[in-house]
Amino acid sequence: MTDPAPLAPGDPRRLGAYELTGRLGEGGQGVVYLGRGLAGRPVAVKLLHARFDRDAEARARFVRELSVIERVAGFCTAQVLESDVDGDRPYIVSEYVAGPSLHYLVKETGPRSGTDLDRLAIGTATALTAIHRAGVVHRDFKPPNVLMGPDGPRVIDFGIARALDGRATASSGVVGTPAYMAPEQVSGAPVDTPVDIFAWGTTIVFAATGRAPYGHDTIPAVFNRILHHQPDLTGLPPHLRAVVAACLRKDPAHRPTAQQLLLRLLGEEGPQGALVQGATMAQQGWATTIPQAPIIHAPLPPPMPPPTLPPPRPRTGLKVLAAGAALILMAGGGVAAWTLTRDEKPKKSVATDVLDPPEEARRHAAAATHLRDVLDYDNRTMDADVQRANSRMTQRAQARYTANLTSIRDDLRRRQGAIKSTIIDTGVLASSPGRVSLLSFVRRVTTSSSKPVTTLDQIRYTLVHQNGTWLIDELDALEPRLQPWTYDTAWPGQAAQTPLNAARECARRLQTYDYRRAEADVNELLDCSTGEYYNTVSSNKAKNVAAMVKQQSVATGTPLEAALKPGAQPARATIMISVAVNVTGDKNGKTGKVVYGYWADMKQINGHWKLAKLDWIQ
Repeated sequence: MTDPAPLAPGDPRRLGAYELTGRLGEGGQGVVYLGRGLAGRPVAVKLLHARFDRDAEARARFVRELSVIERVAGFCTAQVLESDVDGDRPYIVSEYVAGPSLHYLVKETGPRSGTDLDRLAIGTATALTAIHRAGVVHRDFKPPNVLMGPDGPRVIDFGIARALDGRATASSGVVGTPAYMAPEQVSGAPVDTPVDIFAWGTTIVFAATGRAPYGHDTIPAVFNRILHHQPDLTGLPPHLRAVVAACLRKDPAHRPTAQQLLLRLLGEEGPQGALVQGATMAQQGWATTIPQAPIIHAPLPPPMPPPTLPPPRPRTGLKVLAAGAALILMAGGGVAAWTLTRDEKPKKSVATDVLDPPEEARRHAAAATHLRDVLDYDNRTMDADVQRANSRMTQRAQARYTANLTSIRDDLRRRQGAIKSTIIDTGVLASSPGRVSLLSFVRRVTTSSSKPVTTLDQIRYTLVHQNGTWLIDELDALEPRLQPWTYDTAWPGQAAQTPLNAARECARRLQTYDYRRAEADVNELLDCSTGEYYNTVSSNKAKNVAAMVKQQSVATGTPLEAALKPGAQPARATIMISVAVNVTGDKNGKTGKVVYGYWADMKQINGHWKLAKLDWIQ
């Protein structure tokens, strides 16, 4: 992957809340910068060219691109985090995908082959299926617009995409990149989703051979071959050749749809579950090409154990199990993964600089009924359970949830099983009028004809107010590879952010250690502690240092989310925090990744927030 280019002299250094640190690329519409949010998370910021600031049509195209991206499922593109299309300098902030483009990867490392090529074909076909299902035609699908992310390929750059709804059912005119354009684009005929299928075929040829099937010389020569010649498919493996040939048919009516294409690649006869199966296969397979430590399915004992005194409130649970690719629903041994991603940009508001969360957020944290309603299922009442869950979700979340529910439904019915959830505790991550993000610790019991299976999930989710009711708009379970969400909300302001940040730092120190500097690591933890927890760590210092040295322990802790429990008092707050821990050193070979969940009682001492008590889910 190429490093970002330095900022040019005329480039802005900041847009909104985002610091710009480099250039990722530039196109006819705008410049894409690498940025950093308030929490340090990398983002991609697309800024409309200054020469278009007063161009109404250019602004309209920019707004149209935003609306198109927001319709597309988050797993197949870079999800929009924030935007400002009304200001003097319109920009769109999206998720930063840490990976090279397919074009760069092939040029630098050579053509794809074997399972790598198969995963690419399935992943991109899955993305096109989701894009078309959202009512969008991309119109510029090509290797530079496919990013090879660590969790699978992502399709980007919807600058000339069109929504296929009542406002624009088709379009004409020559738009696109010559080597990857379909015959109907070249001739200026009306275009629809088949142009993306044709472009998919040319992209797979490039991925497998390093060349475009119609050449890459002069535009007239390329256009002539697209219109009148058959593609050169030399170098494609036999099992893909027929599929690609069907996608490159001159007549768009004779090409497969995206879903038909995906089914052929998966070897399936029916459409049920194809989208989720394709996404799962592409993402799981892709992850195997990137060296990663294994996921630990039970936590290691923390090197500095939390206090053993009984807590003042119920804090019961089970050992944390690392979640899988998304929210893992255990069904008597059968596993299905699903996640709901962001569909709407957060509402901006004037900061609310108070410690305790707003009343609206406190109310939702206390109830947490929406979450339970999308987690509980029984094979005897499955249809009613699905209907109840759908009633708790936004329209786009419903569609994504229904598509991913097939394997859960089938497994529960096969095993005559049921899943029952208990919300152990809930804290507030962020809040603005009409939008609340929460973190819940959830115990889930799956019963079936075999022994019951009990797990604990740490689940973050967002509720939005739509049409007079509150609905779940995004949801996933925390697992090691996830990044913290970014928030542009009224709360938390500085008063709440300070103890939240202090809790994050203490949790990082707790789970970051190296046996070669064990005593210094314990001292750093003592520096952010007070009261009961300070006494516990101090009295166990020698024992903990000896244990770390004996086991040759090395680990890095990364806070994922920190949520404030409602009911905070001046100088006192309880914070629920999730920490991803990557254990890279252990004498017994017990390395890997896991997520820990904690309750951290924070106390303000002489203007500084310190950790006074710590309970972990065990």
